[in-house]
Amino acid sequence: MKKLLIALVILALLGAGGYFLKDRLPLPAEENPEGRLPFATVMRRDIVKSVDVSGYVEPLIATEVKSEVSGKIFKIYVDNGVTVKKGDKLVELDKTLAQADFDEAERNLTIQESVLEKNRRDFERLQKLFADGFATERDMLDAKTAMEQSQISVEVQRARISKQRENLDKTTILAPHDGMVSNLDITPGQVVIGAGSGNSGTTLMKVNDLSQMIVQANLNEFDVAKIALSTPAQLSFDSLPELKLEGKLFYISPSGITSGTSSAASLSTALRVFPIKVSFEAPGKSIRPGISANISMVIARAEQALSVPISAVFIEGRERFMFVRDAAGKFSRKAVGTGINNDGYIEITEGVSEGDEVSLVRPGGAN
Repeated sequence: MKKLLIALVILALLGAGGYFLKDRLPLPAEENPEGRLPFATVMRRDIVKSVDVSGYVEPLIATEVKSEVSGKIFKIYVDNGVTVKKGDKLVELDKTLAQADFDEAERNLTIQESVLEKNRRDFERLQKLFADGFATERDMLDAKTAMEQSQISVEVQRARISKQRENLDKTTILAPHDGMVSNLDITPGQVVIGAGSGNSGTTLMKVNDLSQMIVQANLNEFDVAKIALSTPAQLSFDSLPELKLEGKLFYISPSGITSGTSSAASLSTALRVFPIKVSFEAPGKSIRPGISANISMVIARAEQALSVPISAVFIEGRERFMFVRDAAGKFSRKAVGTGINNDGYIEITEGVSEGDEVSLVRPGGAN
């Protein structure tokens, strides 16, 4: 009984397969009159061939804002999504320590300037005494040395004041350029590390210049050979279907990189891609970093060219041919010349005329 059920299932599957394949395989000529074959008419149309790729929108200029000095956050003046101008206040650190260091440096300068003034008076006095024969040359030279050392100490202290004033100014972090704030994830009271040699520092936020945006994408090795920096690029956006923008292709990687996994087992079959960048001017605030974008780069164009659907052209070796309907309604094989093509249509340069009807499938029994 079980074997009988298995046999019935197999027969049912074979029957269903035959049903679905019936309309997809060429039928014998006697069962498929040539008049029933799907056909198309040779006609003129514009054909545009393009290289299409997708990527994500990024600002051309996006600056990571960091503090140059360490300290505790006292106040935050902005929030994510806020637009700022160059020089606007972003964050202020607690100035207590920096102010104390600056005040101490100023007091030390006052002391050093007093010492310099005393040593200068001593030197002038000893100069006169030496001239009158009441002081030795050694005393006069020692006074001169003391005065010169004081002058150096004053200059060093002034340099320290300049540095302390700079550190005090750096406790107020300003916007480096116009843009929109993003990636702000700090709170008042948080201690941040200043960026310096050997230390990358704490990232406070990003400021993104949204006036000029770019789309970064990857091209395969076959498509990258078809484009150049002069290739026009048009941009469209999945989230803004009504918006179309002109872009400028300004970067093509000179060498390929490995996309995806790079393990030893799959390295030989890993996909090699070439990064490209397309810049564009962003109108208003509708386009934001991170949204997806489509790049279409036109590499060939034929206006009002004789054309047919791609499925109407057959290939054997180097020969391209179509099946053209004659006056009697029969389809006969005819060699043709072809030009450019896109995903839907192919240009026909010779072999047929406008208005000819061509089969979209190989007629049954045809060679």
